[in-house]
Amino acid sequence: MDINTNKKEATVQLGIMKSTIPFKDLELADENVSYTLPQKGTAKKYTIAKGNKNKGTTSVSAPSHVKTEVDLRGLMISDAITVLDKYIDDAYLAHLSQVTIIHGKGTGALRQGVHQFLRTTSHVKDYRLGEYGEGDSGVTIVTFND
Repeated sequence: MDINTNKKEATVQLGIMKSTIPFKDLELADENVSYTLPQKGTAKKYTIAKGNKNKGTTSVSAPSHVKTEVDLRGLMISDAITVLDKYIDDAYLAHLSQVTIIHGKGTGALRQGVHQFLRTTSHVKDYRLGEYGEGDSGVTIVTFND
């Protein structure tokens, strides 16, 4: 967790996503835990939002307008993975059950990179190459966990 005392916010990891959240929206999972944060050369003890009635929960708003496909053609693998990572998170949070990743046919390097990324993604239940009428081997169809 990265803490910015000047802005009174912390960057926290939620699964594979990182999010910056104001102190007022955070709470400690264990009331007996506190953090000592540096502030202008001194240490000051903070207890973050104790007593919130939604103790132990974090809410993340789902994107409301996520398309069912993403087109990665023409991107370098590293850039494509960055785009794909955000897209997979958004699609999962939007409760889409299935999405299409367009990577093209080409040399197959981008497809390989996409599949390697999907193997390590916890939201993904299954993925397969497209069939006739879906884009054949130029697309990958992804199904999410429930």
